[in-house]
Amino acid sequence: MAQSMTVQQRNALFAQATRQNIQGMAKKKITQGATTVSFEIPKARLLSKIWLEIDYKFKLTAGSSVNMPTTKLTPYAPIRRISLDLNNGWSPYVLDGKSYAVLAGMRQQSHVVYPQSESEKGFCYCPENLSAGADGVSNTMRTTIELPLCLNDRDPIGIILAQSPETLIEVKVDFEPESSMIPLEDGVTLEVEEITVQPIVETFSIPAVQEAFPDISVVKLCTSRTEMFAGNGQNLIDLVTGTIYRKIAFIIEDLDGNPFSDEDITSNIDLIFNTADVNYSIPAKLIRHKNEMQFGEEQPKGVYIFDFSDNGIPNYGGTRDYIDSTKLTMFQVRFNSNKAGRIRIVSENLARLV
Repeated sequence: MAQSMTVQQRNALFAQATRQNIQGMAKKKITQGATTVSFEIPKARLLSKIWLEIDYKFKLTAGSSVNMPTTKLTPYAPIRRISLDLNNGWSPYVLDGKSYAVLAGMRQQSHVVYPQSESEKGFCYCPENLSAGADGVSNTMRTTIELPLCLNDRDPIGIILAQSPETLIEVKVDFEPESSMIPLEDGVTLEVEEITVQPIVETFSIPAVQEAFPDISVVKLCTSRTEMFAGNGQNLIDLVTGTIYRKIAFIIEDLDGNPFSDEDITSNIDLIFNTADVNYSIPAKLIRHKNEMQFGEEQPKGVYIFDFSDNGIPNYGGTRDYIDSTKLTMFQVRFNSNKAGRIRIVSENLARLV
């Protein structure tokens, strides 16, 4: 019977036969940069999601009063690396903070991911300007990192069986050195006063009915990497093959870390399959317009998103447009620019456990 059930039937049974649990864990505190905070996730139930509430308090010192404007990505800049590691060799999340923010923004009402200027609004807070002074000025920021292991809140594909003595699940947050946490103007120094991190986990009870047990043979992988490009014409960057792409984003910056404008990209942005097939060839400005229509918010400057899981509702579409790169010998992104820079490739992929 179990073998003949559809994925939709199994998901419906899972929703009927399980119970949601959301539980906070103890906070950890650090008082300096270049530090790693790690947590071991309890061995209980089926793990579907982890939140990390991060509160920053730091002092900015300068020779005279300075106000430094922030961007949508400023609250995420202090995070050098977020990782979620399983002891079976898989790491569902390996991202830097900015890449995480862009990936998390691929959702309806994506404004909730980006900072609000008033502390009582939303779960991500950052003032419009950070202040520095001769005696040091305390500044605060806050954000909440959400690490869903399933495809979405409806489909439990990707859920992890944590209730096993052999399973070890660890989440780590590596913070940048104090000199690199946020962009600082000349003569401004940063001192960490306190950073607190609190994990909260969402789990589901083990269903008593075998037919309701979700497919745990698939893992969702969220990763990022950076490649340099020379400019002065066509740029061609290889993308990793071997998994199924649900989403992919490109963060394009110049060599000084300033985001590209649409005008800096002098051609369409192409996704190339097997050297010759180009299913996507879209002007940069239209990609950003499409992203704003999809996610309800203008995305950070220099960000271009292809969401293959969106068949009308982001993250809840079917598999029609997924890119199965296991069947490709080559997968590339191509665009023209007149200046050199770097491209950060952020992707959400599916792979089958072996």
